[in-house]
Amino acid sequence: MSYRFSCVQLLSLLCALSLIPSSAYALGIDIPKPKKEKKEEKKKETKKEETKSEEKKTGEAKSTAPKEGATKEELWAEVTKDVEPLVDATMAAFNKKDWAAFFAHFPTETRDNKEMVKALGDGYGRFHDGWGNYKTRMIAKDRSNPDYFSFGKLDYDVEFEKQPKARMEINFKKLDGKFILLSLSFKNADGSFASPAAGNTVVGDGVQVGPGAVMEIKMAKSTWDKFKDTVKAGDWVEYEYPMNKMKTRMEITELGDHTYTTKTNSDMGGQKTEQSMKMIFSEPDPKIEETKEEEKTETKEFPDKVKITGKGEVNATRYEYYQKGKLLSKVWISKEVPAGGMVKSETADGQVMMQLINHGTK
Repeated sequence: MSYRFSCVQLLSLLCALSLIPSSAYALGIDIPKPKKEKKEEKKKETKKEETKSEEKKTGEAKSTAPKEGATKEELWAEVTKDVEPLVDATMAAFNKKDWAAFFAHFPTETRDNKEMVKALGDGYGRFHDGWGNYKTRMIAKDRSNPDYFSFGKLDYDVEFEKQPKARMEINFKKLDGKFILLSLSFKNADGSFASPAAGNTVVGDGVQVGPGAVMEIKMAKSTWDKFKDTVKAGDWVEYEYPMNKMKTRMEITELGDHTYTTKTNSDMGGQKTEQSMKMIFSEPDPKIEETKEEEKTETKEFPDKVKITGKGEVNATRYEYYQKGKLLSKVWISKEVPAGGMVKSETADGQVMMQLINHGTK
């Protein structure tokens, strides 16, 4: 299956898919956080007023959510009540291979981007093809952390139709008073990240997986011409993601005819992972569907300079994305940076989503 991405979007997808192994949620590096419309703000204000009125009548505060520093018992009670239903809905969607519903409780940066949902859904679909439907789960509290004020994590022992012993790890947080899921990763029973790749077959209890498994992403063949000169075996880059307290190191390990392979080591909240991914530029250009007027975006390019700590300034092109005249996000790409040239991405309000901290060539 192939997807229609520009060179800039492809770089973003590559970074996103490399954050956590193939089963993980990608944060949508260059996907903007939609601004709230005035109508939505008005609804929110109306709801606040209704809540205040209700509290005044009852003499009680409606929200009894734990505050920072709450006991684990209080946090577990809230997580059980509010987060577990999200997991139920997500795994029900997994069984139906309904990826729009699967990502319904993830941040808007991913769930509102149809192409990203399709690409990530393909990765989760490989697990479904190999492991079958999800059946049951049991929370392992000794491996979990309900404290979403620091780093919320739920670690489960799970059972699938063809894989009776596996694990599932979910990271979550509370945003604007509402819980969202940040990532969902499938693991082997020993805790190592599972990564079914093309060509894996079902053997015994499940799919042949392991640290050496490589996730394959197939792209339009024509995209290779725009991308081939930006990668070289031995190139490496290191990024940090301030909003998620994550760092990654990606290296181009192999370069072939219309293919290249990367290895990415990530550290998120002390959780270290490794993922290999092979990009294959072999597919025909997909049919371009007519975009609805309200969904059309405009891209503007500007010459710019970006300072990289310890490396000085690099010349870069700043890409700004607009929808209905409103700025959505910014991405900086430089020909002076190896492994694709991605330097930095920001939200419309200037929050840094990811930025280059080091690079080199072996």
